Amino acid sequence: MRNLYRFLALSIWVVACLVLFHIFYQNAKETAIVELNARQMIHARQAAKGIEEFFSHWVTLLESTALRESIVSLNDEGKSQMAFILWNHEQGVKAIARVDERGRIIHRVPYDPKLIGTDISRRDHVRKVMQTHRPVLSGVFTLAQGTRGVVLHVPVFDAGQYRGSLGVEFDFEVVSKTFLESIAIGETGYAWMIDRDGIELYCP
Repeated sequence: MRNLYRFLALSIWVVACLVLFHIFYQNAKETAIVELNARQMIHARQAAKGIEEFFSHWVTLLESTALRESIVSLNDEGKSQMAFILWNHEQGVKAIARVDERGRIIHRVPYDPKLIGTDISRRDHVRKVMQTHRPVLSGVFTLAQGTRGVVLHVPVFDAGQYRGSLGVEFDFEVVSKTFLESIAIGETGYAWMIDRDGIELYCP
């Protein structure tokens, strides 16, 4: 009988230890998850801020460029200025284009005669800048070069009258890679990006 009591006491002690171990483990696990989620949120906010600042810089640059008479009238000087902007910002920038008020490409760098005169007014971002006369950033789509990209358009005015837009094409993979590639969570974690429709935009 005494051995039975000892066995029961030992069993209770083992069970109590296991319960305490499980409680401590669950608390430690939940704390680790909370801390991991907090680090992930910090990384996400930093990446989002970096991407936002990147495009804000380009809006400012394009808006100041769109004010120049050479861009409004698109003379040789304006074409040279467009080329200068492109070749001095090669990282992730695919092309720069001047679009008229009807939504037709009137000049593009790199120059492609097949694209001059192309009507792009049905594209959502072009239609929106034509309607709102405000800067518009497109969603991610397939560019003429076959790469996934985004396009930023700013309006061009002449004495207050809308005269089209100035747009820049960006290789979205290069842009997102700049801000997301260095993010690492633990030994194997990494950052990836999806759009509002759940479509994967970037994954290393």
